[in-house]
Amino acid sequence: MELERITIQEAPQFTGFDLSAATHYFRAKLTAIPLLKKRVISPFETLLKDATGYSNENLPSGKQITDIECGNMEFRVTSEQRTKRPALVEVYSGTQDFLDFVSTGHADGVRRRGVRTFEDKPYIELSDVLTQVDELRAGVTTDEVKQSIKARTKANDNWPLIVPLTVPLELTESDAQLYINAQVLSNQLYNSAVKPFEIALRSQTGYSRDNVPSEAKAKWVQVGHHLFEVQSIPEQTVRYAAVVDGLVKPAPERLTSRSKVGELVRLRERLPLDLGVREAYDLQEVSGKQYVSVSGIQDRLNSLKEENTNSSLNQRIAYFPAI
Repeated sequence: MELERITIQEAPQFTGFDLSAATHYFRAKLTAIPLLKKRVISPFETLLKDATGYSNENLPSGKQITDIECGNMEFRVTSEQRTKRPALVEVYSGTQDFLDFVSTGHADGVRRRGVRTFEDKPYIELSDVLTQVDELRAGVTTDEVKQSIKARTKANDNWPLIVPLTVPLELTESDAQLYINAQVLSNQLYNSAVKPFEIALRSQTGYSRDNVPSEAKAKWVQVGHHLFEVQSIPEQTVRYAAVVDGLVKPAPERLTSRSKVGELVRLRERLPLDLGVREAYDLQEVSGKQYVSVSGIQDRLNSLKEENTNSSLNQRIAYFPAI
């Protein structure tokens, strides 16, 4: 006989790091929350978003509001176009590769347009560097649709929740209520059973954001017949957006002394710039064109990367239920 539906219960509030908490953690983390998302939350949200007519292939113009009625229940879907967060590490590495190419070519005696020699060192036209970075950024930037959903009704707290397994959802009042209840139940399971248990589990390692190990460390923790491994991994997180902005961020229309403007843009626009930074670029002007030191740009890129690198702690949990 085919299983057509399943019942999902609330989780009790976390009261201590014990076998009962571990059991509820596994139930919520591995079964209940993924099932609610796969069978109810994601499918119903897809129906709502599809009903607007907007997608990555049909982007909205400006912010568009679509009200969708499901019986006596109403949802408001806001659709707008946004630029997908680009992989700016590729802009950083691409700029470094470009500068390495120019430097190597100069050392081999290759003559390039836009590259001049001052004191036997290569200098590149400032506008060429800015153009190169803009092209790299354009290559990793795409537009997509951003959609948010707001329900104009509340959950009825009718627990346990009965989740259908074989019948697809539709934009009906009953399925709309099921979706809202599933969202509330998923949040309740996470906040009651998953989040506090993982906080308690990670605390067993003795490591935190303020106490990061010098190398990866593993901590084995047994709770009843359940076994966990918590890996504490030190990482260096680089804010590449800040690195790229530090180099080429455009000046705002209304410029103030506190405006954040990229260093190369400050050079081009003859804006104030820290003396040490200015000396690193060693700006040269010939026939109305501006040239900057290739090695100076590389040094500043490395410095900006170092300034925008933070130590962080990544703690990964592996679980082995019922050992």
